Amino acid sequence: MRALAWIVGIVSLPVIVLVLWNRIDRAPTVLAQSYASYSRPQVADADNAWMAFAGLGAAPDEEPLALARRRVDALNARIAQRPATAADEAERALFEDRLPLVRPDASRDGSDDYCPSREPDCLAWARTHGAMLRRLRDANALRLQRYGKLLSLPGWQVRYPPDADVPYVDTSVGVLYVNLVALGLANTTPGAAQADHGFELERLAQHVAFWRRVRSEPQDVVTILRSGRMIENAYWILAAWLDRAGVEEISTHADTIDRILQPPSKPVDWNLEMAEEYRQFDRKLLLGLPGPAHVLGRCISGAVEGGCVKMLLINLAFARQATLNIYAVQHKEMQRILEAPPLDLENVKLAARKVIEATWPRFDGVGIVLSQLSYNYAGRTLAAVAMPAFDWGEREHDREALRRMVRIKYAARLARIDVKDMPDFVRKLGEPLHNPLSGRPFDWDPVLQTLHFAPRAVKDWKRARVDIGYRPPPTA
Repeated sequence: MRALAWIVGIVSLPVIVLVLWNRIDRAPTVLAQSYASYSRPQVADADNAWMAFAGLGAAPDEEPLALARRRVDALNARIAQRPATAADEAERALFEDRLPLVRPDASRDGSDDYCPSREPDCLAWARTHGAMLRRLRDANALRLQRYGKLLSLPGWQVRYPPDADVPYVDTSVGVLYVNLVALGLANTTPGAAQADHGFELERLAQHVAFWRRVRSEPQDVVTILRSGRMIENAYWILAAWLDRAGVEEISTHADTIDRILQPPSKPVDWNLEMAEEYRQFDRKLLLGLPGPAHVLGRCISGAVEGGCVKMLLINLAFARQATLNIYAVQHKEMQRILEAPPLDLENVKLAARKVIEATWPRFDGVGIVLSQLSYNYAGRTLAAVAMPAFDWGEREHDREALRRMVRIKYAARLARIDVKDMPDFVRKLGEPLHNPLSGRPFDWDPVLQTLHFAPRAVKDWKRARVDIGYRPPPTA
C-alpha cells in the first residue's frame, strides 16, 4: 500500500503542480488596464441624440426623453444582475413603441424596402416609388418631425449596456428621411425646382452634419458603421442630383454642396470600441469559465454544460488576467490596423500580424506544444479564437474615396468639363482629390464615362469596382 501511495503521488505530482501553477494569475498590464478603465465624458440626456432615438416611438402625448430614460434604467438594472434574467412582461411592454414605425409593404407598395444601398440613382428610384414614399411620409409624420429636431443635438452616447441581449435603437427613420430628400430632388417642375432643391439640399446637409458629429467622438462599432452608411447614402443622392442640375443651379447651391462634401474633420476614434471589445470578452470569460471549483460543483449537481471532464480541463488550464493581457495585445494591433492611413495599411497589417500570431498557440513541435500546455493554454486558445474578422478601417477608406469622386464630379460640372477632357482634368487635380487608396489620380473609364476605384472592403461592397458616372452639363 505504501508503494502504491508513492506511485500515485509521483504520478499525481505533475498534475497538482500544473493545477497550482495555473491558479497563479498574471497582474494586468498597463495596456489591459487602459482598456478595462477607458471611459468617455458623459453626455447629458437632453444633449444626447441617441436618447432621442431610444424614445422616438413614444406616444404623441409622451415625452420621448422620459420614455428613453425608463428604458435605459430598466435594461441596465436587469443586465446588471448576474446571471442576467430574461425580460419580464413589464419590460417587454416598455419596449413596445406606442408610435409604431410604418415601413414599406411589398403587397401595397411594390417594394419592401427603401432605395437599395449604393444605388447610383436614388432619384429615379424615388420618382418610381413616389406614392410609397409619400404614404410613409404621412404615416410617419411625427417620427420624421422628431428626427428633424434631434439633428441639432450635439452629442451621441449609447446608454444601453454592451450585451448580446440588448436591442439596438432603430435609426431607419433617417433612411426614410434621405429617401424623401431624394424624392424632393427628383422634382423637376419648371420654376419650382430650384427653390425646392435648395430646401432639400439643406436638409441633406443637416443630415450629413449630424452623422459626422456623431462620428467625431469615440463610439461603438455599430454606431460607426451605421453613421458611415448614412453619410454615404447622402453622397450617392447628391451624385445623382448633380447629373440633373444645371451649372447655374449647382453654383447657386455651392455653399450647401460644399458642406455635404467637406472632408471629415478627424479620423474615427476606435478607443471606445476596442475597450468595449475587451470588456465584453472579460464578461464572457467570467460567465463561461467560473473556475474549477465552480465547475466541479456543477458536475456534482448535474448542471454542467459541455461535459464535466472537458469543462474541468478548460478551467484548469485557464488564467483570466493572463488571457486578458493577451487579448489586449491583440486588440492594440487590431487598433493599429484600423487607424492606419490607407497607403500604409499593408505594411501595418504585416507588422501587426506578426505580433498577433506570436500570441497564438503553436503546433510546430512536441516540445513547444508541451511547454504551452504548462500555463494558460485554454486562455491563449480562447483569445486567438475570439479575434474578430474585420474590415471596418477599409470601409472608412473606401467611403473617403467615394466622397472624393463625387467632389470631382461636382467640380467638373461647375467647370463645364466635357467627357473627352475628363482624364486631363482628373490628372491635374491636387492630392486632396487623388484616390486615397493608391495616392494617384482616380481612373477614368472612357466607355462607361465613369470615375472608378477598386474598394478595399470588397465583401462589404459586394463588387470589385465602384463607379461614379459623369454627364457633361448641357451647352448654353
